[in-house]
Amino acid sequence: MKKAIVVASINTSFPNDEKHYFGVDRGALYLSKQGIMMEEAIGDFDTVNEDEMNLISKYSKNIHRLNQIKDETDLEVALSRIINLNFKEIDIYGALGGRVDHLYANLILLNRYINQAKIKLIDVNNEITILNEKKEYELLKNKFKYHSFFAQDEALISLEGFKYDLYHYLLTKNDIITISNEIMSKRAKLTIHSGSLLYIQSKDKY
Repeated sequence: MKKAIVVASINTSFPNDEKHYFGVDRGALYLSKQGIMMEEAIGDFDTVNEDEMNLISKYSKNIHRLNQIKDETDLEVALSRIINLNFKEIDIYGALGGRVDHLYANLILLNRYINQAKIKLIDVNNEITILNEKKEYELLKNKFKYHSFFAQDEALISLEGFKYDLYHYLLTKNDIITISNEIMSKRAKLTIHSGSLLYIQSKDKY
């Protein structure tokens, strides 16, 4: 399965040992400054000067430059193009900080492509994805202390091995009972009997 690493802003941590990188707007500049070759740089680059654009060109196999006046966000265009290149796994770095409206839009994009690719939004303190398969998931204890689950509409779920277990619980989209749960041992089990979940792993900044 082909995996794409998307960097959408500057000063974000990301793995530097993958094969396929895509830079979105100033994220492309950040990748270029790290000396990482991109499959494509995508954005309107309205905050990038000429010297910086030359650097992006040096480290990008292709540049897809967008009009500053448009109906889509830079990341929205990037995801569409990456999925059309048949990437089924996409990790996005640098799309969780900053403006809340952008964050909310990025969560909507997770939903839009739920059946086309496995997409994660990642930063140093959080990892967000959607789980939509009706099956049993084994979740391992990791660097993230908290595990939160939110229903997209309604989801019938069971949790086992957590600080707060549940059995065949009908989670609605207005229900937040499943926020900030914790894995008690090395692993825990989540079962989705029906529906889909927004799954957020997180840890405190301090």
